Amino acid sequence: MNSLDYYRGTVVACRYVIPPRLRSSSRRELMDVVKAAVVEVISKQPMLQVGLRGADSNKPVWIQLGSIDLREHIEWRHLEDLEDLETSFRSVMESELDIQFQRIDSQPGWRLLVLNQQKPAADSLEILFTYNHPNADGTSGVIFHKDLLQSLNAAQEQQSMHGGPILALSEDVLRLPPPPEQWSRLPLSAPFVLKSAWDEYRPPVFRMTPTLAHWAPIVTSPCKTRVREFSIDNNLLTNVLTACRKHNTTITGLLHSLALVSFASHIDEAIAPAFEGGTPINLRNVLLPKHPEYPGLTLKETMGNYVTMMSHKFGAALVAQIRSRIDPRDTADSLSPELVNLMWDNAAKVRKEIRSRLDEGVKNDQVGLMKLVDDWRAQLKGKAKKPRRLSWSVTNVGVIEGRCASPSAAQDKSWSIRRAQLGVSAEVPGPALFISALSVAGETLTISCSWQEGVINVMVVERIAADLQKWLVQIGP
Repeated sequence: MNSLDYYRGTVVACRYVIPPRLRSSSRRELMDVVKAAVVEVISKQPMLQVGLRGADSNKPVWIQLGSIDLREHIEWRHLEDLEDLETSFRSVMESELDIQFQRIDSQPGWRLLVLNQQKPAADSLEILFTYNHPNADGTSGVIFHKDLLQSLNAAQEQQSMHGGPILALSEDVLRLPPPPEQWSRLPLSAPFVLKSAWDEYRPPVFRMTPTLAHWAPIVTSPCKTRVREFSIDNNLLTNVLTACRKHNTTITGLLHSLALVSFASHIDEAIAPAFEGGTPINLRNVLLPKHPEYPGLTLKETMGNYVTMMSHKFGAALVAQIRSRIDPRDTADSLSPELVNLMWDNAAKVRKEIRSRLDEGVKNDQVGLMKLVDDWRAQLKGKAKKPRRLSWSVTNVGVIEGRCASPSAAQDKSWSIRRAQLGVSAEVPGPALFISALSVAGETLTISCSWQEGVINVMVVERIAADLQKWLVQIGP
């Protein structure tokens, strides 16, 4: 999708709390500490050390790089103060999501933007890790920051080992983490293959499916991403999680159900009688934990592309039922008791669908179908000419442990993470709206809504984001 400019990249941004001992240090010292920690992460993760050759061909290949010019991949931007950071962060996130990686055959597909406050003794800095999706999935961005936090809290003698801007990489043959189809067999049944082929290639006359997102036609350009985000504090999040457990669901199921109510509220029945939403599934949770040919590799600690997608259909009868219970005079600050009950029922249904999908493992998964496609560029171009399938997707990459787990590191002298946000680029033939969730243990949950400019009216997205926020407050007071 990148070579067609149907997708740009992914960002995982974390706000790091600087240890007191470094707050009064020189800018150069702080920059050296961060650079050294990044180098440690690069040495640990093979997918940060490769370029991609033949990206616009049918057989692209990873190539091992001999060196990385860190000046091309780590940028420091110095801001006046925290207020300046807060006001500019959204535009920074949008611009990072719009980055097109160049020279990917000779450079790795990632970059780091560090936002640093110029005021004396500033206690935090924002680190945005932006990367090319072929290199890594959403969970990989979380793995990167977990590794970076660990490296930042490593011994000081390790943090002063690397001085120059050119990082020479190992000359040993790099062993990349294998793709899912090499890690495990991905069995396909004949009925699944036939159904998938029918869904993909059936004539237009048979595509009158009410869940299709005709209200958000596919446009191929510009592939520019817009973002809206909000956060909820740990107390509210704890209450929401308790409510989810009580109703046999999860944050992911809840966000799907709240999105359904909001979409039904703001999009007219004439153009959207029903909806379909998607959930990315982390294959690390269903693939075999170990592989005899890769004895030292642990997938849950490894950056790579181990993601698939499942969908949830919300039929016309259900959507009509929701709409009938919405007060036409307003979209109230709180949901009615009837809508709350209906919302929880649907949230539990989504959670059950996800659980069933995970229980199936890798059998009949769309990743297994990928080998049957000869020309992915033609496939994606064809998909862009069809009606959009998904109105939204919910990506929940979990929780970052924001404090150092090492018993040797004193908590008041260590780096920590205060806030984290996942940003997903617009995807031309993909969901009209991406709802992405990422939390920091004991801190906040940040929910980001991203979409392609021109596909959804910005006021509609702002209303949907506002609905999600106020209804989460209602659920977990």
